[in-house]
Amino acid sequence: MSKSIFLAVAVILLVACSSVPFPDPEEPAFIGPLQTAIASETLPAPTATVTPSATVTPTETPIPVFEYTGVIMGGDFDVNRPERNRFGVRSDVFLIYTFKHWPTFPDRNQLTLISLPRDLWVKVPCSPLDPELEGNDRVNAAWAYGQFDCVKDMVEANFDLTINAPMAFTDFDGFMWVVARLGAVTITPNQTYTDWCGNYHGTDGNSGSFVTWYEGQTYSMGPNEALCYTRGR
Repeated sequence: MSKSIFLAVAVILLVACSSVPFPDPEEPAFIGPLQTAIASETLPAPTATVTPSATVTPTETPIPVFEYTGVIMGGDFDVNRPERNRFGVRSDVFLIYTFKHWPTFPDRNQLTLISLPRDLWVKVPCSPLDPELEGNDRVNAAWAYGQFDCVKDMVEANFDLTINAPMAFTDFDGFMWVVARLGAVTITPNQTYTDWCGNYHGTDGNSGSFVTWYEGQTYSMGPNEALCYTRGR
C-alpha cells in the first residue's frame, strides 16, 4: 500500500516539474517517424526509366573477286596446202575462257573453257555477207574477216560477255611448238575413234596413216600426234 502511494506521488511530481508539455491526445507522439517507417517498408523503390539503344547490324565485308574473259583460237593455215586458205584463215578451234580470281582465297580460283563448234551460225558484226543475212555467219569466219577486233565484237554481240583479257591465235606450227615446249601432252580419250594423219600432221612428222585412239587408254602425245588428235572430227 505504501509503495503504490509512493509511485503515484512520484509520477505526479515528474509531470508537474517537466518542461515539455504533454502531447495533445489528438496528436499521438511519434506519428511522423512511424509514417516514414511504414512508407519505406511498403512502397517500392522508384525504378529508373531505361531507353533501349538501337540494334547495330554488322556490315559484311565484301570478298573481292575478279573475272577475266578471253579467247583462244587455232587456225587452219597450212603452209603445205595454200589452196585451203584462198578464202582466208579460219579459227576452227574456238575456245572462250573465263577465269575467276579470288586474291584472298586462291583455292577458289576457277578456270572455265567453252568450246564453240566451228560451224556455229552467229551474228558476225564485220561479216561482208548479203545484208539480208543481217551479218550472220559461221563463228570461225570472224577471224578471217577482222582478226582480234572482229572476234571481240562477235563474242560480245552473241554471248553477253565482255572481253577484258588476252586473246590468242595460233596455227599448226605454233600449236606444235607449244607441245614441244611442254615435252608432250597426256590424253585419255573418252571414246574410240580413227582418223587419217597426213604427211605434215603425221604422228611421227614424216608419214601419213590412219591412227586409232582407244577409249580409256592413256597416250603421251608429241607435237605431230597431238595436232592430229586435236584436228580429228
